[in-house]
Amino acid sequence: MGLSVFPGNDFGNDPNGLRSLRLLAIKTYINTWAVVLNLPQTIINWALEAYDKWITALGRSTVETGQSEAAYQDMTNADKETFRYYQQCKDLILHKFGQIDKVLKIYGIKGHFPRVRKDKMRAVQALLDGNDALKADGDPHVISDEFIQKLQDYLDASNAAFVNYVLKEKAEALAAIKDQKALKDVDTRHLRSAYYLTCMIWDKGDPKLIQLGFAPTVPRPGNGQPGKPQNVTQTLKDADLETGWDDINNATSYQLAVSEDNSIWEELYFGAENSYTCNPPDSLRYYRVRARNKNGYSVWSEVVSFEPPEE
Repeated sequence: MGLSVFPGNDFGNDPNGLRSLRLLAIKTYINTWAVVLNLPQTIINWALEAYDKWITALGRSTVETGQSEAAYQDMTNADKETFRYYQQCKDLILHKFGQIDKVLKIYGIKGHFPRVRKDKMRAVQALLDGNDALKADGDPHVISDEFIQKLQDYLDASNAAFVNYVLKEKAEALAAIKDQKALKDVDTRHLRSAYYLTCMIWDKGDPKLIQLGFAPTVPRPGNGQPGKPQNVTQTLKDADLETGWDDINNATSYQLAVSEDNSIWEELYFGAENSYTCNPPDSLRYYRVRARNKNGYSVWSEVVSFEPPEE
């Protein structure tokens, strides 16, 4: 796997994607460095299991959230159909019976125009109840049973969709998100512990930190680290892409990183040469480089991008 280039060690504020990359890195390399770093078995056990547990929890919350959103959309669509047909029934009543206050009041039509869901559904139910009351009294101001039944069917569908969303899908999504957050909090505490223990053996600027999901500390400019790499160029040679940059006198190594979205970065190359050749992916990628010596890393170069030409 490519080594992720982490933006920092503010574990508590990790976006989900960054947290996934951290846990995958520490799972992959924990056994490589556990003895060297004298890590306790509890940290090792956690590191080996954390990524899989996190991906399961993240997947469940993603699925449940998606199902909740779909259920909400189903409810919205059902409500739209219900209120559309209610408006047709209301227009029919006004057309047949005119502005008869008693009739309009029984049907629940007089008053403000409902705008929120619960008021709209109450208006629908009021029309159904009003029609039942008029029919029971033998009042002639009733509309066809076929129309009333159709409106009732629409309302039943809306109510069923509402129950499914609020009592099932939304509740399950909230529970899954809560479980994911609880797991994230536990993992954050373990990541902090692992980081502090690691820094008892390794310097905070050691590039090996990225193998355990941590970001090496980059000293402020002016503390003896190399300058920013300049003139990053890319040349396509047959099917291979060569990325090069100006050599820096006091640099001992360079780190070239690649990203799909100019946000989450992975190490593509780490070494002493000021160029690197690879077979590029078939789609757009972003690249940047920084230099390193015993005093730490330079700032990153300007970002360059490359997208293979169409055949």
